[in-house]
Amino acid sequence: TSGFGIMENAVHHIVSLEDFPSKELKFVCLRNVWGAEFNWSGPFANNSDDWEKFKDVRDSLFGHKKFTAESQNVYYMKVENFLKEFTRVL
Repeated sequence: TSGFGIMENAVHHIVSLEDFPSKELKFVCLRNVWGAEFNWSGPFANNSDDWEKFKDVRDSLFGHKKFTAESQNVYYMKVENFLKEFTRVL
């Protein structure tokens, strides 16, 4: 893994791109086919305290209920983290 939960050389599906210009936040939503234990665990990971600072963004993305790591193999990463962690997009 990368140190933040993502398995090296594993395929992830890009679900969406989300932009919050007023907050200067851009996210990539990814679906992990390998299971929740290999979801992103860095900044803004599912159940991260980072979401508490941006509750309006969290609510916009997740509804009024945060995802739990067990609920879906979907997670958000800030674009800059995505660009560091993933080397190829096909």
